[in-house]
Amino acid sequence: MENFLLNLKKSLEDGVFEELLDFEQSWLRFRQISHHFTPGETIEMIYEGIESGNITYKPEINFTAFMKVQIKNMVSNRLKRLKNKFNEYFDEEKLQDLERSNGEMTESEIKYIESNYDLEKLEEICFEKILGDDEIASICLMEFTNGKKVKEIVEDLGMKEDDVYSGIRRARYKIKKYLPEEFKKLSSN
Repeated sequence: MENFLLNLKKSLEDGVFEELLDFEQSWLRFRQISHHFTPGETIEMIYEGIESGNITYKPEINFTAFMKVQIKNMVSNRLKRLKNKFNEYFDEEKLQDLERSNGEMTESEIKYIESNYDLEKLEEICFEKILGDDEIASICLMEFTNGKKVKEIVEDLGMKEDDVYSGIRRARYKIKKYLPEEFKKLSSN
């Protein structure tokens, strides 16, 4: 907790905190749920999670990369909770009834959830179940799949290039080995 607070204070002084707020808002806009969060709310949730012991911060991991992954996790968890409200095999009539009775969901959110149901499940399986015990591989793969080049990941995470390649290679190997058959069929098409 102490290391996290020191890094959080340093991020306020260095301007990294504003970068994290921008990242949070862009990620929320990308997922089309920015109206569900106030600016900085996910960062507060991360702080509360660390304070309660639900989230573990390891000082050897780059603070900015850790925060970005945690912001993505918070947003994904909110999407899962929203999706679980509408997990009735996406019966259109039920969705419309629920939308009318509960003004929280917009039509774009419902369409997003409908179209990305399998992708959310795939992401959960890859990052939480298969790579859950290998945080460095998970972070490297997440940054790599977000379009960053290895050199950018090296700079952002403060790691050696070989370690980033190793993390991505481990992630690919584990996913290829442990990915459920239903998703292996998708990747072969």
